[in-house]
Amino acid sequence: MTCPGFFVIMVFENIKETRIFMNVITNFIGKFFKACLLYFKRGFDFRGRSCRMEMWAGSLIVFLLVLFYIFVLSAVSLPVLITYANNAALSAAQMQNYIYFVSVFSIILGFGVLLFSTSLAVRRFHDMGYSGLQLLWYLFIPMLFCLIGYGVVYFIGAINAVITIVGFLILFFVLYLYYLLFYCHGGTYRNAWGDVPKL
Repeated sequence: MTCPGFFVIMVFENIKETRIFMNVITNFIGKFFKACLLYFKRGFDFRGRSCRMEMWAGSLIVFLLVLFYIFVLSAVSLPVLITYANNAALSAAQMQNYIYFVSVFSIILGFGVLLFSTSLAVRRFHDMGYSGLQLLWYLFIPMLFCLIGYGVVYFIGAINAVITIVGFLILFFVLYLYYLLFYCHGGTYRNAWGDVPKL
């Protein structure tokens, strides 16, 4: 018996398992899209709890949004830059206006992503039983390490050692925050921030 024929026979023999598998996949996709919608729906909500699926969906949305923005910006900017380089139709003032528009739009987009992602991170902290204010510590400590590192470099001048140590400390805190937000299970019980999140 050839491989394709054997595969078809195996699929038809295990039709019950195939249906169960398809139901699981369909259920997962439905929950994932619901989590994607919750990212936008609860963008300004710093109360309550969010599950890990919402965190993964929100991260995927941010990644795709930034990728799309870079693609569109590149597609629009390249002809403008080529035209400006050839001095054909754009003056320096027009180029400054274009750069100003792109900068303002990038800041608005970045602020929106920061706000929505911060609210989601606060809700993930609530899900694990921590206050959302603890997120500030995970953001403040790496900044503190940077300031101390810059101070040491400025006053002592041991730039290589300081950059290495500060880099590893920042990496540690960023990876630990990543671990907390994406992999730690939330409580399976009601806590001070509400019921267990369900999709």
